[in-house]
Amino acid sequence: MEHELPAGMAEFIGTEFGPRGRRWLADLPALVDATCRRFGVRITGPVLPGGTHSYVVPVRRGDRELVLKVPVLDDENVGECAALRCYGGVDAVRLYDVDLDSGALLLERADPGTALLTEYERGALTLDEVVEVVTGLLRRLRRVPAGDLSHPAPRPGLDPPDGPPVATTEPFPLVRDLALRWSRRLPRAYRELTAPTAGDPAATPRTGGDPPAVELPRALFDEATELCVALAEPDGPDVLVNRDAHTGNVLSGRGGSAWLLIDPKPVVGDAAFDAGHLLWDLLRYEPTPARAARLVDRIAGGLAVDRARVRGWALIRTVENLTWAVPAGQAAPYLAGAAALAAS
Repeated sequence: MEHELPAGMAEFIGTEFGPRGRRWLADLPALVDATCRRFGVRITGPVLPGGTHSYVVPVRRGDRELVLKVPVLDDENVGECAALRCYGGVDAVRLYDVDLDSGALLLERADPGTALLTEYERGALTLDEVVEVVTGLLRRLRRVPAGDLSHPAPRPGLDPPDGPPVATTEPFPLVRDLALRWSRRLPRAYRELTAPTAGDPAATPRTGGDPPAVELPRALFDEATELCVALAEPDGPDVLVNRDAHTGNVLSGRGGSAWLLIDPKPVVGDAAFDAGHLLWDLLRYEPTPARAARLVDRIAGGLAVDRARVRGWALIRTVENLTWAVPAGQAAPYLAGAAALAAS
């Protein structure tokens, strides 16, 4: 293939998605060629870094510089196309074409494309400035669902909205279903992660690949489980929110005149849900109770949502991340973040 996937990405896809992922990798060259012909584009550069299971390259159609994204479809990214249709190019990259069978997307190329995260890490923006940018963007991207989301009428797309809130009838997953699923999964995950090694009842708790063994406080899992049930129902109207909202997915675009969301993972439910992953993303630099409390206050204010719900969703998302971070040997930052939130 003209542009190979990074080795680490190919390995992840083959491992994470099993036989389906390996078939996708084998079929990718032909799929990319066919998609380029269908969209009328030509590849102009190497695979873009940053993703985990999507082939993303710069392309050109006529005199327009765009991006081709060919994902391995899963339950999180399958709604990306519908979300981008709902956003209509307002505060998010524009969607120019789609292949519904493969999930391939032809997208606006953010220019200059600097991540909000990069601007923060190099000191160009303060923490408060970053929070103001990203919470303002997420608030403007809210959409109000109309009708029964589980049985929508199919439609080709949406015109750019005149202004929020915009009604959507797309079949997005529901926050309440996700939260209740986590409420069942977290206790089970805790038992599995702390179970003695098979055949040795006296052995230390099993913590996957973490060397040395990590102690997992049960209280964190218990509180997160209770919060999943308590926050499943919103304290206001259901809105379109994002389960992967973080500063690496907000890029400078349109000549530097706008910040644009990329890679949406849409769900419908509590407006405060946006805060969960975002807060962890900014807490990890200094996982202390003081920073956690400051972020909870700033993000709650920026999103115009309840402070307790912001803290709750952040704790849920951080503990939920522990369920894969422990076996991967990456538990320490998530444990520190969860402890900071619990004490905030």
